[in-house]
Amino acid sequence: VLRFKKDTFELMPFPLAIKNENKWWKYFPGTFYQFGEANDHSTSEQGIRSIALVNDDIWIANENIGGVAIVTIETGLMNNIVIIPNPIGLYYDKHHNIVFVSSKMKHWQGAVYGIDVNKLRIIFKYTTNRMDHPSGIVTYGDELFVAEQVLGEIYKFNIHTEKYLGIVAQWLPREIEQLTLSNC
Repeated sequence: VLRFKKDTFELMPFPLAIKNENKWWKYFPGTFYQFGEANDHSTSEQGIRSIALVNDDIWIANENIGGVAIVTIETGLMNNIVIIPNPIGLYYDKHHNIVFVSSKMKHWQGAVYGIDVNKLRIIFKYTTNRMDHPSGIVTYGDELFVAEQVLGEIYKFNIHTEKYLGIVAQWLPREIEQLTLSNC
């Protein structure tokens, strides 16, 4: 877990809530818990990678089905699948009504797809020649921020034009899974 100032991206100190006697907790209550233990399964058994609540549905990024399953909360039934290769991360931007899905792909072919929530169609694709394993995703205004695990970097894109706006943070630990922006 790393914290940055939202305007300058300077590193901030760690919040005390996630430290326990100078040791990191295995997971942080109320935030995110890894689905399965790392290295406990083969790469062909990745399964569920991320979950997002979108209106009355739960969107589930699942590598085994090669897409994002959309499950109705009320019935528990899967009502659709949006095909995305190797989906890793999900982020729902309520303001733009878009679900962003990160997709890992070797040889720097990784990308983040923007899905129109109402039409369930891919309407945007964000990529750069520096993305192999995009993971964490977050938006701020009209900008999309994407964590890249292989290089330990965070990239910025314009949501509407798909334009790559550059690197906002480098030399980060290469295990970045989630990004969060807050007012703290």
